[in-house]
Amino acid sequence: MIDTAEQFSAMMARLRDEPRIGVDTESNGLYRYRERVCLIQISTADADYLVDPLAVDVRPLAEIFASSDIEKVFHAGEYDIGCLRRDFGFSFRRLFDTMVAARTLGLKRLGLAALVEEFAGVRLNKGMQQSDWGRRPLSPEQLRYAALDSHYLLPLRDTLASRLAESGRLRQAQECFEGLCNCEWHGRSFDPEDYLRLRAGPKLERVELAILRELLIWREAKARALDRPPFRVATNEMLIKVARMQPRSREALRLMFRTRGGPVCRFADEVLAAVGRGLRLAQKGWQPPRRQARERVSRFERCYMALQDWKELEAARLGLPPSEVVADTALRRIAECMPRTMDDLAALGCVPVPSLETYGGTILDIVEAEHAGPGMKVQP
Repeated sequence: MIDTAEQFSAMMARLRDEPRIGVDTESNGLYRYRERVCLIQISTADADYLVDPLAVDVRPLAEIFASSDIEKVFHAGEYDIGCLRRDFGFSFRRLFDTMVAARTLGLKRLGLAALVEEFAGVRLNKGMQQSDWGRRPLSPEQLRYAALDSHYLLPLRDTLASRLAESGRLRQAQECFEGLCNCEWHGRSFDPEDYLRLRAGPKLERVELAILRELLIWREAKARALDRPPFRVATNEMLIKVARMQPRSREALRLMFRTRGGPVCRFADEVLAAVGRGLRLAQKGWQPPRRQARERVSRFERCYMALQDWKELEAARLGLPPSEVVADTALRRIAECMPRTMDDLAALGCVPVPSLETYGGTILDIVEAEHAGPGMKVQP
């Protein structure tokens, strides 16, 4: 583990002489409201480095990432590059992405574990993927997992690059790699009217919607204060149940959830206060957005859910985590703007060129189906 300035300086001296390096990151988005990169894995031909950005200043890595003399090899690098740019302001030049390379070759299984097994005959254990990378010390199992995630990137890159050259598709892949250099982080945003975008939103009565709105506002503020993801404060299903049942006491709240409502019951007074605010809001004559606005939200919801369903199926087909197909924030942006042409989709700036070339047509078909109306399908 590189966790001192001396170790980091020694590593930097060695990296400057490398023709290429493998790079991966681990973040804590499943455990914190404000996600951050908690580990940077860098592999050379003969060494694996685990750099702890919580312990050392990693900003000098900007020199390596921006260098045109050193190739940086990622797997599904869109997310990693966006996170590194968000946290440290890095810019990138000369990239190679093993998932993009495999996709360009037409391979069916694109996950890192699947590719390593196919080309190196090694099975990677992905059991640590969703662990809390912000906690210290990291366990031996986490360190082993993290090191292996970047360890095989360079030999995998050589195999895929050779196949790309043999198939005449290397230039096509390189154009996609260049597009990855400009990946940006599209963070989550909170809209107090998000209650209309939940699956149950259109089915709730006016008073229930007022309560749900106040509960969502409370959860967002609580998550920010605790630095925890909103779903770890209370799930959408919990809040919808509270909005429907409208409990007035701690005991009523406890009986609603019994053993499964720990987060909600832990903040019982605050939850009950939010219920009270929602009731008072409704009593004052509050109305949800007008029908036209609700229809727009409903259209957004249908489109977003259709895109999510497609992403889940595509991820399952390719053996990938869903986040490596297209980012949720990109799907939300697409559902909000509902582009009708490839130029419109590209202009949103939320889908990297490699994903745009691979999935753009399918995404536009899904959006067009929603333009056509509920239950309608685009004619071939």
